[in-house]
Amino acid sequence: MPIRLFAVGSGGFEYRRTSISVGEVFEMANMASVMTAPSRAHAAIAAADAEVNTSGLERALTAMSDIQQLHHFRDACTTMQAGGDIILSFSFRSSNLMWVDDSAHRSFRLTNRMANPAWHILNRIQPAMERTGMQGTGVLMSIAIVFNSFLQHEASPGGSPFRNPDRPTNYRGDARLNFQFSD
Repeated sequence: MPIRLFAVGSGGFEYRRTSISVGEVFEMANMASVMTAPSRAHAAIAAADAEVNTSGLERALTAMSDIQQLHHFRDACTTMQAGGDIILSFSFRSSNLMWVDDSAHRSFRLTNRMANPAWHILNRIQPAMERTGMQGTGVLMSIAIVFNSFLQHEASPGGSPFRNPDRPTNYRGDARLNFQFSD
């Protein structure tokens, strides 16, 4: 299921992305392994791909990719925390044809006193992700990308590629970052 992301933050930050899919995980891992593997491994990978769709190699590549994405998420959370206190807000909405849409919202403050910021963020947003069926690593990777983009924007708000020219760059008070995920 493709997911859309819209993020807005302090200082005129704005980020949009459509078609986020957890299915991209294996394709990226497979491409990385084929491009970096020696020529004998190319033949082994091709033979394994031809064998079955759910081979051990596919599961191993997917697991390695998931681990890499979780490490990237953890590193982005730690870097975001080092930038100072920030108020994070997450909204998830999953539309249904036959019944009412599922939606959930979580808002909290990320402070530099938290020992493990990735755990705190996951602990708070996991129920909302589960309720809407968006608990994939693609969502976590998107959050990490937005964190890194927001930090890049904060370093130079006037020249940031993520700046919305219709919003002011100066703000008072705590930094804020709002996420909206929908399908």
